[in-house]
Amino acid sequence: MDPVKEAFAKAKQDISELRLSIDSLKQEIEELKRTLSNQTNNTINTSFNSQNPTIKQQSTQSSTGNKGVPTNSQTVKQTIRQPSFEDVLGSIDSLKDMVKSQFISLTKQEMEVFSSIYLLEDQNFKVDYPLVAKQLGLSESSIRDYIHKMIRKGIPLIKRLEKNKKVYLSIDPNLKRVAPLSSLLLLRDK
Repeated sequence: MDPVKEAFAKAKQDISELRLSIDSLKQEIEELKRTLSNQTNNTINTSFNSQNPTIKQQSTQSSTGNKGVPTNSQTVKQTIRQPSFEDVLGSIDSLKDMVKSQFISLTKQEMEVFSSIYLLEDQNFKVDYPLVAKQLGLSESSIRDYIHKMIRKGIPLIKRLEKNKKVYLSIDPNLKRVAPLSSLLLLRDK
């Protein structure tokens, strides 16, 4: 194949993979927004209902001694309380379940690719397709396919194009902060 056509084919493939990654991230963001919104609404409703079990109709009568000010000056205020410890634990549990379901969906080979990226990155390597391929004894195209499939499954991998030429791979630092590789491997074994 002509080198120019090959370069455009690779660029097209990378753009397609980026679109899939962006779509996946958009879906995750929307899901997190819905979850957060539902939890916030439940918290507000619980707080509001516990403070005001029955809302009384405000009186429309006015007194004559104070120039028509309504006699019932009680106001109904919604108060937003800070999420309780139980609410936070519930959020953490739902995030753990989401991560667990994503990692359980990985094949053995995909998990090996993920683990290799994780470990190479921990050893301060700039991780790219050739490095992972060499590490695992697989072809670069196989590594590309595995990465593409993992991103579609919602695994938090980051593909970064540097100088418009080379793709570097990394694990989302937020995942690394909350889940060491040993924990992720244990999820797969359960």
